Amino acid sequence: MPERKNNNAAIASGLLLTVILWGGNNAGTKWLVSTGAWPPIFTGGTRFFVAGLILLAVLRFTNLLGRF
Repeated sequence: MPERKNNNAAIASGLLLTVILWGGNNAGTKWLVSTGAWPPIFTGGTRFFVAGLILLAVLRFTNLLGRF
């Protein structure tokens, strides 16, 4: 059997980055909506649009989610 590497540091780093990005996203959205800079529907739509673009880029240019 092939030896498996221990990737605990990579997993922990990825989870930490996810928490930081998620928290920053929520704080930024709260600030945008509370200051009245953007309406809530436009803010939510923009978040979904940007997330969709990122997912499309990941699918197109990497093999992180499998081969298509």
